[in-house]
Amino acid sequence: MAIDITNAISVIQAKESALTNTDDSTEIIKLLNAIKLTEDQVIRSYATVTDLPIASADNEGSIHYVRDTDYLYGSNGCQWNVLGQYFAGNGICISNNCIINTFTLGDYNTDALAEGSTNLYYTDAKVDTNLNQGTAANGDYLKWNGCDYEWATVPAGYTDNDVNTFLAGGTAGNIVTCGYLAGPATFTIDPAAVGDNTGTVVIAGNLQVDGTTTTINSTTLAVDDLNITLASGSANATTSDGAGITADLGSDGSATLTYSSSNDRWEMNKSLATSVIGQVSDISNHSTADLTEGTNLYYTDARVDARLAASLGDNQQLITASDNFAAGDIVVYDNGSYVKATFSGTSGLSASATDSNSLATDPYFAANVIYDQVTDRYVVFRQNGGALYAVVAQATSTGFTLGTELQFYNYTTNEVSVTIDKNANKIICAWVGSGPSYADGGLRVAAFEIDPATNTITMGNIAADTDQPNINNVSIGYDTDTGKFLIICNYSTDVRCYAGYVDGQNIVLGTRQSLTVSGGPTWFGIAYDQTAQRFFIGHDANGRHAAVAQINGDNSITFGAWTTIPNESTPGNPYYKTSEGKIYLPYISTNYKASLGEVTIDNVANTLTFNTVELTATPDVLSVGMVYLELIDQFYFYYKKFNWAGGEEYIADVVFNNGTPSLANSIETSNMFNYNTGEQYKATVGIDRVVGVYGTYLTYSTFASINSNASSWIGIAAEDIADTATGLIDLSGAINRSQTGLVKDTVYYVNQLGSLTTTPTTLGMIGKAISTTDLQIFGNAVIELSKAIDVDFTTNTPTTTSGLVLTSDGDSSYSFQAPVVTTQIADLTDVDFTTNTPTTTSGLVLTSDGDSTYSFQPAAAESTYQENKIIATSDGQTVFAFSAAFEGYNSTTPANSHLEIYWNGSRLIYGPNNDYTITANNEITLTSGTGIVTGDIIFAVSISNMTLSRLYGP
Repeated sequence: MAIDITNAISVIQAKESALTNTDDSTEIIKLLNAIKLTEDQVIRSYATVTDLPIASADNEGSIHYVRDTDYLYGSNGCQWNVLGQYFAGNGICISNNCIINTFTLGDYNTDALAEGSTNLYYTDAKVDTNLNQGTAANGDYLKWNGCDYEWATVPAGYTDNDVNTFLAGGTAGNIVTCGYLAGPATFTIDPAAVGDNTGTVVIAGNLQVDGTTTTINSTTLAVDDLNITLASGSANATTSDGAGITADLGSDGSATLTYSSSNDRWEMNKSLATSVIGQVSDISNHSTADLTEGTNLYYTDARVDARLAASLGDNQQLITASDNFAAGDIVVYDNGSYVKATFSGTSGLSASATDSNSLATDPYFAANVIYDQVTDRYVVFRQNGGALYAVVAQATSTGFTLGTELQFYNYTTNEVSVTIDKNANKIICAWVGSGPSYADGGLRVAAFEIDPATNTITMGNIAADTDQPNINNVSIGYDTDTGKFLIICNYSTDVRCYAGYVDGQNIVLGTRQSLTVSGGPTWFGIAYDQTAQRFFIGHDANGRHAAVAQINGDNSITFGAWTTIPNESTPGNPYYKTSEGKIYLPYISTNYKASLGEVTIDNVANTLTFNTVELTATPDVLSVGMVYLELIDQFYFYYKKFNWAGGEEYIADVVFNNGTPSLANSIETSNMFNYNTGEQYKATVGIDRVVGVYGTYLTYSTFASINSNASSWIGIAAEDIADTATGLIDLSGAINRSQTGLVKDTVYYVNQLGSLTTTPTTLGMIGKAISTTDLQIFGNAVIELSKAIDVDFTTNTPTTTSGLVLTSDGDSSYSFQAPVVTTQIADLTDVDFTTNTPTTTSGLVLTSDGDSTYSFQPAAAESTYQENKIIATSDGQTVFAFSAAFEGYNSTTPANSHLEIYWNGSRLIYGPNNDYTITANNEITLTSGTGIVTGDIIFAVSISNMTLSRLYGP
């Protein structure tokens, strides 16, 4: 039953003053006014929602008030739900035992409100019942009868069928509507005759099509408008990009005329055939690439080359060949015929000996032999009676012609090692020599020069390091890229290394560097890898090891780490093989077999790796050696067996099959010299080189006799010329453009094979590379050209030989002389010959072309040079700084710099007590400038790899 709480409210109001918190009593009174408590219901107030008890079946139906939200919450047994806001104006009040609830309907819809008897919900059934739809027939329409709607039948003529029939009958006449015509997705207007796409639809007014696509299938389109607007309403040129006309070409694509906003022009993808009337004002957007070639041909290198090849140039000759020439082949004039160079001889490896009784027979000497391609001579260096001797030998078909053996060092000499300086054209010899006292002993190095005319040799100044008197086992190698040499030797248990170069008659040695090795070496091997541009150095201390070395610009040396040579017992001398591009090291393997190690150098990491091949099958080899015949790019291998195995000696070709070496054509040489264990170290095997053993000189050669006609070269084939056909050859002064693999700015010579080489030879210099394919021919062929003609020069008619140059004799007369191979002088003036005054480029020489014509050609040069000129800017000027550093500048000893200074053509003398000193790599200072006046010319000529005595001043 209900509980009357009226008295409770009165009591609370009466006792309100007794309460400590007036707000509390007010809340209780409001709560009691708002809630009707039924039997067994208890209402409580909680501070927050989280303080409510857990909703369960026990408190289902309970209602509690939460103060911080100001809401009532009711339990449904599972959760507490918000019932309404209590104090915010939309609350609950209790009156006469019933609940009057004023609340917001925003959280509810009609589904929560039962239908009453007056305000009814809508249903289709209620509508159908009200309209009496059950009495309507198909096709009836709703008709208002004045008080209600009723269903009625459509009068005749107004049914859909009646209207459709009437309209389709063609008698409807004009149709006037105040709205629009609507139809299906495809709406067709078909004038008579219907269905055959004929007739005419006339729109008597403007036509506006609002759809996105307008398709016209007519075959004829006629437009009265004089101007058709495309891209109408476009905001700017960018939004009109691509506007134009496109012709559908079916399988052939399309032809377009469109507007390009980026270029602000009309563009066509097809050519336009029309006549251009007027002048074309701008073709800057075109090039010859846009214009098809007609009878006016475009320039191409091939056409120019073909044209030049078809015409006889000033420095060309038309020949009838007696051989098959490819363009770029060297042409030889041999016994009246134009042929290719040949290099031949009696095949088969052979040996010969020449006895020299003039040499000492002391068996205990150190001998070393080297071949000089430039002079075609051999030089034997040996220690005889404690001194250093050298002798020049010239190979002949029957043996050797020996020069006079000369003594060059009068103190004890040991451990001789030699190499060729190809830049200075000199032999560098390093040896261990003592001096007047023990303390004077140490390394000695000197440069030697051969005189082929007398078969003699001269020595320059000796450079020495006497701080290391106990050094031994000297070995030397040459860097063909920097023109410097590397010497390695040992001092006690360490390796001593020196870098240096030839400077005229002097040797410049860099600072000695040391490498620590375990144990004392008794052998050193050294070779320069032209591919990797690094040295290979090896030694035999405590096992066999090798490393990479590099000479730096300041003559210091950079070394890689020592690497163990695998499976190696006793080594020989390493060599670089040009065709393989690698270094090969002969040695005896730990199995006592003759072996060859291929060395691959990593010039970035300065490391090396080995690939070894055993060349013999039986383990009985005592000693090995190998030499390299550079001229024919061939290795020859020597090995000797143990005495208990027979003691035979063999020499053989080393052949390579896909990079793998093996021996071929072995011949036994035991009859040439007998093995003796006490003398084994004395003999050095050589191929096409002289070898000293007990005063007897031996040579091994691939040819019993040699024949080469390369010395008779006259030029280079400018084109392919078949045997008996005529064709052009390039002579001195011409550029041959048929080479491959040339190194730009490199001078080339002719070797005995009739090929180009960078190594100077006695057969002559042929020219200089101006690109990888073009060779400027300015060489000095050693024979005269066959064609000599008279020359008519103004009123003087000299008779001369083709290839000579016109030279002033210094007395107002001229004569034709052989060209002088020297450095060119840049400041040549124009030449005035009688009444003819040609003007040409500075530095050229006037050359007879052999056909009544002349041309100015570059002078031949053999050295690197540099010329500078400064005009004095003040009286008494002393310091002159040139624009470029001097070639051959010696920072350590400026006096040794390759430099000549001229003042108004007069040569100055170097020295602080003379005319000038060198104060920087591009600067000189005159010791007295009182004689200098403004406008005077100071001229400097600097060169490298050449002595000053070979150069003349301006």
